[in-house]
Amino acid sequence: MLSLDGTKKRGGWRGNPASLVALIPNQFPAQQYRICARCGRNAVKASRFCYKHSKRSQGHKPGRRESRLLDQMWRLGLIPLELMALKTWQDLSTVPIALRSPARLALVVLWGRRLREPLAWGQAWRKALELKAYQREGTQAWQAK
Repeated sequence: MLSLDGTKKRGGWRGNPASLVALIPNQFPAQQYRICARCGRNAVKASRFCYKHSKRSQGHKPGRRESRLLDQMWRLGLIPLELMALKTWQDLSTVPIALRSPARLALVVLWGRRLREPLAWGQAWRKALELKAYQREGTQAWQAK
């Protein structure tokens, strides 16, 4: 880019700093949001807190603790791949979390003891088989390809 005297300008924009101040309300809309009083993320509408810290969190609902525990076990590699490959485990993916997570956690816990405690394993397995018939609306069965 050439300047008025014919020399080439080096660097980026060299305009008036006041024009940048005028851009702030339009170019950075995130600054218009409320900030969570605890962590600094964007707050929920009509609240001082974000979704995690508001009373609207999902942690108190049935099956959420078991779901978090299963996620942690998955990250640590404690869920057997042979169990996850079973059709019943895969069919539970269409069941709501409140029913699915406790059933899956019971299967994971009893997986190593299934030969020593066949009655407990059979009860957990039958419960999982009963639950797999329950499917949420608008979901399709899990299919591996």
